[in-house]
Amino acid sequence: MVLQPLPLNLKQAKVLIVDDLTFYASLMEQTLMKRGFEGKIHIANSLKGAADKIQQCLENDEIIDLLITDLHLPDGLGTRLVKKIRKTKVLENMAILLVTTNEESKTVVEAFEAGIDNYLFKPLDDAKLFEKILFVWNKRHPN
Repeated sequence: MVLQPLPLNLKQAKVLIVDDLTFYASLMEQTLMKRGFEGKIHIANSLKGAADKIQQCLENDEIIDLLITDLHLPDGLGTRLVKKIRKTKVLENMAILLVTTNEESKTVVEAFEAGIDNYLFKPLDDAKLFEKILFVWNKRHPN
């Protein structure tokens, strides 16, 4: 089976994956890598870890282009990180995909209000994950 390749502008992107379960973080990383991703992937397992990675990147004049974050993290909700990102001018074009096991419509609405571009329910499927990554990427980076 031939996998759909990444768009050229996503191929070299900087990505932050935030999930406290190593299995899911690895699956997200592999979904990009096996399609020819050549950019930089940062991985964090908490809100604090994600905030630290974003700060380190900014200090090095590096902007994260795509965030894939779990909703439920050990130190809070991923939507807290999303709200902070959306209030930061230099990060406003970051594409954001939220993954969650919580299928309550209220939770999804709150996540969109926080500023996500789309969401995906766990368990994750490689093809569906890639489809959602492309959707959020093209929403923020249409060229």
